[in-house]
Amino acid sequence: MKNPVRSSAVVLTFLFTLLGLTPACQELASGVDCSLICDKQHDCFESNLNEGRCRDRCNDRAGDDDRFERRASDCSDCILKNDDCSELVDRCGSVCAPVRADLGLAQSS
Repeated sequence: MKNPVRSSAVVLTFLFTLLGLTPACQELASGVDCSLICDKQHDCFESNLNEGRCRDRCNDRAGDDDRFERRASDCSDCILKNDDCSELVDRCGSVCAPVRADLGLAQSS
């Protein structure tokens, strides 16, 4: 006969593991790399930015707003192709500006 306490512990461990992976899965499923967007915003434009809060806000918006998700996906794709801060301003400024505005972030100069 199976031990009900052990079975419950296994099920709870499995559920907590799934809950811990949910944010990462949402980010991968959406095609938006909010970590990349917020990290580059911090590195290139806003050194005092709270990156964790930025990522959370970005992921929440991407999950709730299809238009934002598409824009943020285009922005993160552009950032991937243009890693240098000066390239970001020249090549990704117009693509990422709406995303930064929606997130309340400083705009590039």
